[in-house]
Amino acid sequence: MSDAGDDFARLQRDVADSFVISAAGRIEAGSPLPSGPRPAASAPERAPGPRLYFAGGAAGNIIRIRHDVSEPVAARVQALADAAPPWSDPDTPPSCLDEIVALLSRDAPVEVNGPEIVFRLPNGLNAGATLVQSDTPEGEHLLARLTRDGLPKSLIHAGFLDLGEFWWPWCVAMQGEDIAAMAFTPRLGETGAEIGVFTFPAFRSRGYAAAVTAGWSSLPSLAGRALIYSTRLTNRSSRRVTERLGLHPIGARVRINDR
Repeated sequence: MSDAGDDFARLQRDVADSFVISAAGRIEAGSPLPSGPRPAASAPERAPGPRLYFAGGAAGNIIRIRHDVSEPVAARVQALADAAPPWSDPDTPPSCLDEIVALLSRDAPVEVNGPEIVFRLPNGLNAGATLVQSDTPEGEHLLARLTRDGLPKSLIHAGFLDLGEFWWPWCVAMQGEDIAAMAFTPRLGETGAEIGVFTFPAFRSRGYAAAVTAGWSSLPSLAGRALIYSTRLTNRSSRRVTERLGLHPIGARVRINDR
């Protein structure tokens, strides 16, 4: 398979893991909701899914429309998307995007999430740092300490509400007793997973984000899954992580959600 074909296959796998797709090709439900700091004991609930998902790369585009979009609007949106050339430049959104947004707004107000660049994240990167990972004695010790003492102020100020936002599987970089950065899993599918990364303000620009990204990629629970890293075009710090790790862009995507 060519590089472009392989990249497109990974984008297709991401869609299959992210959504429940009906026989008619519509989005019936969105991604499984992430679990807490340990594996979910039962099948996770799913989010409703976006009104429209549009991804593309050099080999073509992938368009999925949610089941509750009216048939006339869905047909017109699909026709616009089918006529669009492959979305090969993530810095330039598809020319039909504005018209698609206007059409979807006829049913109900929408908001655009993206565009994002999607990168291939290899499994088993070398972190080059001492990390604490989920499903290890060190990880259980950290969870026990945070349960006993409560979340530190740095996590609370960053918007973390409780340990339920340590989305399994996860990996953190420590500086002494402080969590410097963490990588967690906002989307975990049967065959793929997507990373989320956060570096706490006091520890930024020190390479921690790249370290936890690499550490997350080597988690045993993710072995055999196709991993992706995505970022907004304007997120310079996140783009530096992809450059530091030499990640390969495979395409771009945008979600149109309910407002």
